[in-house]
Parts: sequence; structure tokens; C-alpha cells
Amino acid sequence: MERSKHDGEVAVAETVRLIRRRRQQVIRNEEQYRFCHEFMKSFVEGCAVYTKT
Repeated sequence: MERSKHDGEVAVAETVRLIRRRRQQVIRNEEQYRFCHEFMKSFVEGCAVYTKT
């Protein structure tokens, strides 16, 4: 999340790979993957709003 916040972009595939190195059972299907993408996108967009103020 911090990297996405800093870079201002959503890198879900890379994030999922990093998470799976520690916990292989997470994000098992497309629905969970899409949820992560939407969550990270909202997070990054929210950070951009607060940093521009």
C-alpha cells in the first residue's frame, strides 16, 4: 500500500505475488483479485486527494 501511495499507481499483480510469497492461500480467485484492485485504486486515489490539498 505504501509503495502504491508513493508511486501513485496500482500494481495489483505484483502486490499479489509479494503477498503470496508469505501466504499462499490468499487471493484465490478472480473476485478476490478484483476486490484488491478496487481497494488499492480507491486508496491511491484517496491519497492523491489528500496530498494535493
